[in-house]
Amino acid sequence: PLLRKGMRYGLWIDDDETQTQRPPPSTFNEAQRDRRARPAIPPYRPPLATGTMSEVTLHVYDVTNKAVIGYLNAVTKGLGHVGGAFHGGVEVNGVEYSFGYMPEGHSGVYEQEPKQSDQHKYRESICMGKTQKESGQVLAIVERLKREWQGPSYDVLTRNCCHFSAALIDELDVPEKVPAWLNRFAGIGSKGRDLGEGIQAKATEANRSMKAEDSTASKIKNKASNLVGKIGAKFGKK
Repeated sequence: PLLRKGMRYGLWIDDDETQTQRPPPSTFNEAQRDRRARPAIPPYRPPLATGTMSEVTLHVYDVTNKAVIGYLNAVTKGLGHVGGAFHGGVEVNGVEYSFGYMPEGHSGVYEQEPKQSDQHKYRESICMGKTQKESGQVLAIVERLKREWQGPSYDVLTRNCCHFSAALIDELDVPEKVPAWLNRFAGIGSKGRDLGEGIQAKATEANRSMKAEDSTASKIKNKASNLVGKIGAKFGKK
């Protein structure tokens, strides 16, 4: 039978109150040890390590889930100077962080399970090395970036998820850098947009200049016509 803890005159007391003979303790200390209720031993929990190095991984996706984008990215990535239409997220301590558009008053930084974007198709993962930032420091960095990277500031060419990934990786101070091809397509598009805006601005300026010149010429013509009319009128009176 299951015996209760404790002794009574050198006899163990079972649940049925039947006594089972037990040899008497050899020493007083042993008897005292048997009488005492031993406290439960808690499970071992190792202390949080300081300076633990955590792996940092860049996860790359094809923008949207359309197969044609994946095909184009496979082609243009190989060209090197073009890159592709990619989405990026950074995994550290088991959480993936990325950035996207959100309305006014909301941060564009969000968290998700690694490699599980529901808007983009996963392509590959790139090891960035290990960070010496502790988990608390990583969370503090992310919270600061959440304030700095607001949702309305998102721009598909100049401030997108890949720009955020590069910023976070720089903050984590890891050995590797984001590969140039990841955001090269956006860089080319940004330069093209800047060039287009520059051409449009110059065309607008030229148009204004031409209108100003036309206005000046028209004023001169009107003045000359008025002067000729006055001269003709004066000689006509004579």
